[in-house]
Amino acid sequence: MAEKRVVDEGNQDDMGRILGYYVYADTEIWFEDDKVSRKDGPAVITPDGVERYYVNGKEITVEVRDFFAEHRWNPKKALSTPEKVAAFQEKFCK
Repeated sequence: MAEKRVVDEGNQDDMGRILGYYVYADTEIWFEDDKVSRKDGPAVITPDGVERYYVNGKEITVEVRDFFAEHRWNPKKALSTPEKVAAFQEKFCK
């Protein structure tokens, strides 16, 4: 099960080092087994709504956007049903 952590002033530098880029306070980051990872949605969500997908510590945002386009899913509603989550997991979480 993924654990969500919220970036604040106290952990901002550490979270930025983990991701490899500057991270704003209030960014939400999901971890599984101490790796940035989420198997049912974006693993990083910034305060302004930018979503980045990671599985087992590897960013797959571009591949996920292509997958959504291929299926003609709205990115903001893409994983809104159990069937869509299952298709996502089949493609990216093997």
